Amino acid sequence: MRDRRGFLALAALLVAGTATGAERLPVVPLDGPGLRRLCDVVRPDSQVAFPGNEVQRGKAREEHKRRREAALEKFYQVTVPAAGFAFREYEVTEQHLAVEARRPLAVAETVEVNIPPGDEEPPELVASLPPAQAEQVVRLRIKGKLGLRLTFRLEAGTSGDPCSRLVARRVRVGIDPLAFELVETGKAVLYRGELPGYQEAVYATVPVKGPRVKLGKPTVTGGMSAADLAAGFKLLEPGLLACYRRGLEQNARLRGALVVGFRVEGGRVTHAQSEINSLGEDAVVRCAVDRVRAQRFAAGRGGARVSLPVYFGSEED
Repeated sequence: MRDRRGFLALAALLVAGTATGAERLPVVPLDGPGLRRLCDVVRPDSQVAFPGNEVQRGKAREEHKRRREAALEKFYQVTVPAAGFAFREYEVTEQHLAVEARRPLAVAETVEVNIPPGDEEPPELVASLPPAQAEQVVRLRIKGKLGLRLTFRLEAGTSGDPCSRLVARRVRVGIDPLAFELVETGKAVLYRGELPGYQEAVYATVPVKGPRVKLGKPTVTGGMSAADLAAGFKLLEPGLLACYRRGLEQNARLRGALVVGFRVEGGRVTHAQSEINSLGEDAVVRCAVDRVRAQRFAAGRGGARVSLPVYFGSEED
């Protein structure tokens, strides 16, 4: 479930056709009819009447459940035409132009997408634009020449079905938006914004290219300083990278952070352990802690207690 606090999109203006981030999510592009078909795929099996005899129905049910689970894991992209969305009043002081996302967005005549509010307000799709550029964007929408391209995953909610089937064959699809683009019809992307969940989704989906280990700022207490230990910290990096590479052989999308706590006495590490671990790969954590335990540091008076953050990721992250 996404964080629904009142955050603004982390966004930046684009040069035509270029992206803000090095990594992009793999998405399935959809139009109105495609969204309607997707609703049939993700409908809970308890709401589907399967044909055939008892065996045939059982097989059909299992196949439907398999396809449904796969569809719920994917990321999708749809473009809302100019007539299907609106902007809120421009905030002059903040230079924010926000999409009105508190009501459904019309992808086609009988197909809508909706950002369910949950317990709090839905996330804001906010473009940070100076007045002249905001005016240009608004005029393009009025002329019917602006699209709102949404990257999202499905939001199943408490019912387990992301799709609401309304009167007159209308379908409303609950979505969890991850990114949005304002696109001039047939031309360039004018603006791209990423919500906080976007990078998290990338890290969980896109394999690591060019693995890198980066040491954060250590916390050092006792008779030594971080400067006294700096040479030893630097020597840790190759060994930690070797641990990470072995982990990537098992999980090509492995990313995360680790804080190793240890004590240095007379240049030797007398105790080391994992203090914080978002990496989630025990073998890599053990390997990293062992590397720290084996490292030699400059000897100093009184020793030191250290908490060292280590970040594991891609060169492009």
